[in-house]
Amino acid sequence: MTIALHEILKIRILDAIRSVQPPGGWKVVVVDEASLKIIESACKMFDILEEKVTLVENLEKPRQAYQSLDAVYIITPTYESINKVIEDRKNGPLYAGVHLFFTSRPDDRLLHMVDSSLPKEYMRQRHDLFIEFHAKEAHVYSFESPSSFFKLYSPADTEFDNELRIIAKKLLSVCISMGENPLIRYQRSLDSDHATKALPYKLAMLVQNELDSYVRLNPGFPVNII
Repeated sequence: MTIALHEILKIRILDAIRSVQPPGGWKVVVVDEASLKIIESACKMFDILEEKVTLVENLEKPRQAYQSLDAVYIITPTYESINKVIEDRKNGPLYAGVHLFFTSRPDDRLLHMVDSSLPKEYMRQRHDLFIEFHAKEAHVYSFESPSSFFKLYSPADTEFDNELRIIAKKLLSVCISMGENPLIRYQRSLDSDHATKALPYKLAMLVQNELDSYVRLNPGFPVNII
């Protein structure tokens, strides 16, 4: 029996929160705007609060300090969000310790930024969840990125390659969450010199590279997700 996408996403999110077991039992969850939308596509607030969460807070807004509680950060791997996490420690710190969960894997520059700014005794754990997609229905997902069409098909746009890399990383999240290492097929254009015509090939190669890199680091993948 195939598990619905929103159930897969819900399990991955709640398992991350559940893995944080501070001495007092209770914790705070902190999210950014993008990760909140991902979470809301699969979870109700009640589901999160049931995991001994006192409250869910927005990373981008001013927050009260809870220096006796650990914080579970579920955030997108962007410079802005990571910088906010670092500022939370400098300004207080706001919490007793942090458990950092990224919606997808940060690049090396951002990882260095985290490791050089947050001491190990403060950053209790750091994991990549690979949940960079929105569950719309049982077998339907979306990246909620309407600007992608213009970036990929506008002749004047300079973000073509970067947008393809972003999409490839999000497709990797879908594959990992589903426990699938797919055989990728695509329609190859005869006019491969034109960027848009070469799009299927370029995207296929980027996704394959992402999957190959993940499998090298996780040789047991794929595994049964149930």
